[in-house]
Amino acid sequence: MRDISEPLQHSLGRLFDLASVCGVVLCFCGGPLIGAEVSSWQASAGDAQETVAGNSNTQVHEKKATADKQPVGKVTLGPSCITALAYSAVDKLIYAVDGSCDGLIIIDELMRLRIHVGPLGFPAVCGLTFDREGQMFAIDGQSDQLLKVDRKTGKAISIGPLGFSSVQSLACDRLNRLYGIDTLTDQLIRIDKHSGNATAVAYVEAPGIFSLAFVQDEGLYGVDLASNLLYRIDANTGQCIRLSPTRERCCETHGLTAGPGGRLLAYGVRQDVLCELHTTDGTVVNEIQIRDQSVSRLVSQAIPDALPTRILFGFSLIAMLVATCIQCGRLGTQYLTDAWQQTRSVFASQRA
Repeated sequence: MRDISEPLQHSLGRLFDLASVCGVVLCFCGGPLIGAEVSSWQASAGDAQETVAGNSNTQVHEKKATADKQPVGKVTLGPSCITALAYSAVDKLIYAVDGSCDGLIIIDELMRLRIHVGPLGFPAVCGLTFDREGQMFAIDGQSDQLLKVDRKTGKAISIGPLGFSSVQSLACDRLNRLYGIDTLTDQLIRIDKHSGNATAVAYVEAPGIFSLAFVQDEGLYGVDLASNLLYRIDANTGQCIRLSPTRERCCETHGLTAGPGGRLLAYGVRQDVLCELHTTDGTVVNEIQIRDQSVSRLVSQAIPDALPTRILFGFSLIAMLVATCIQCGRLGTQYLTDAWQQTRSVFASQRA
């Protein structure tokens, strides 16, 4: 029989290479997403055990210790420690500060994930907002400074002291002015974004406003941390109008921001849900459950949209499978044809 080992080995080598590429693509596509699902389930089980075993302070220290042990670019987060929330109109993303790792994260509504951007470099950041040019600002609650934050890396640098000792919130109006509330004196303050120096505007009638957000054409909103109620605040006089008729669990938040389309968004820290609030009565319009797993921003940029990407890779794998089957069929046909011809030649020579 004619030797066909070389073409057969060559074809099998090509099939092996093709299968390897398929395996790598499949792992790259499904690995982060499936791993996030599994890790989310594991984190949820671990969180339930921690809740029974210790108090909230112990949980925060344990989460920080766990975050320090994780590899760079991937941080596992337990129950939420969100301390601030801000929507960027430049890149259409929701940013937040997570106190469990003292880092900047992105909250992805589509994949329901927290995407780790990078460490802020300050241990107690509790305010976050964007100005009209797309620059991110934050408040360092420990040293009472205004910070400028790089939204691509998470790194923050100090601009200057505020002059107030308990500013926990930050918001930017349509005139590109920064506002905050000093919870110690219950004063609405205006902050110079170039120097960090703050000046008092008015006393706020509702005490303990921890989160602020300007909603386009509707004014300034705030959440009272003590009673978890939503207020509309007059930025000139400090007068507050209570919108929530009763205590709303969605308002148990340290983050409030104006999202796309004028939506008022809040992060429910007890349930780990991103809530859309009604601006007239503070009720919940929509809730999105956020997973406990944080993935690196590199993965999110490589796989920006889970569903279309899975469909694309699915079709690619199907095409590779069909091509592999066709190639195997060709090899099998060639082998059988050569074997039949060799057999006919042997019978013909024997008859002769």
